[in-house]
Amino acid sequence: MLHIFTLGLDAGSQLEHCLALMGSKDALLLIEDGVYWSHPSEASGRLWAALGLGNDLDAQRYQEADEPAPTATTDQYQVMVLTADCVARGIVADKLPEDAARCFQHIDFDRFVALTEHHIQSMTWY
Repeated sequence: MLHIFTLGLDAGSQLEHCLALMGSKDALLLIEDGVYWSHPSEASGRLWAALGLGNDLDAQRYQEADEPAPTATTDQYQVMVLTADCVARGIVADKLPEDAARCFQHIDFDRFVALTEHHIQSMTWY
């Protein structure tokens, strides 16, 4: 299944539900305000922790709250970001941490269409 996530950083619980529903052959595509999750911040830390990325802000928050970080990794599913939406929001891929580049694959509209053809089912998170 292709999960298309459009919601911004204030939709943490929806993102957690999305990640919990994802299977091993699923893909997550961040579009519109969803692309903000690909940028390191305190709010995006939960996704970064789930992907096994080194978001220092998130690591500190989990240590302070004695809360376990999610255990999912990118070996379980693909995570992609629509490049055009990143550009529109001023998120520049080459200025992100190196470990983010290995987890967040930047794609164009042609690849977006190919993903919808490949995945028989899709779910858009509004």
